[in-house]
Amino acid sequence: MVLVNEQRKLSASLPLICRCIISCILVLLTQLTLSLVPRFFAASPFIVQFALSGLVLLLVQTLCGWCRRLLGVCASAPAFVFFNILFIWGFYIAVVRQAVSSLIGGLFNIEVAMIIIGLCSIMSKDPGLITNEFPHLDKLVEGSELGVDPDNEVVKLN
Repeated sequence: MVLVNEQRKLSASLPLICRCIISCILVLLTQLTLSLVPRFFAASPFIVQFALSGLVLLLVQTLCGWCRRLLGVCASAPAFVFFNILFIWGFYIAVVRQAVSSLIGGLFNIEVAMIIIGLCSIMSKDPGLITNEFPHLDKLVEGSELGVDPDNEVVKLN
């Protein structure tokens, strides 16, 4: 009986672990591609590198979204944000901390802690799971746009 309960707990937590692993892989891929922009365009002005970084970020996120849809897997938005924060904090501690004053370092650590607390607060209200499903647009109620009543009443989709 105990073995069955443990197997149920493991099978219930396995999709959550997979979502977190996928989110971690997406963060590492995103940060790796962003780090390549200054390496390949070191002679370019900062504003060009900034624009290229935005373009590369958009391209990588789009390609990752397509791959997730092709594979039929889900990612976790809170885990993606958490791993991004963790990556930036780790990079700060490993590289940047030696070059800045302790006051700036303390402020940065407090700011990251506040962001993590805010993320936990958001997660307690909305888990933010990313799915691959699209809303059924063919089931919209006639006279209401996107299934929402203008009086903020719930519209039943048949």
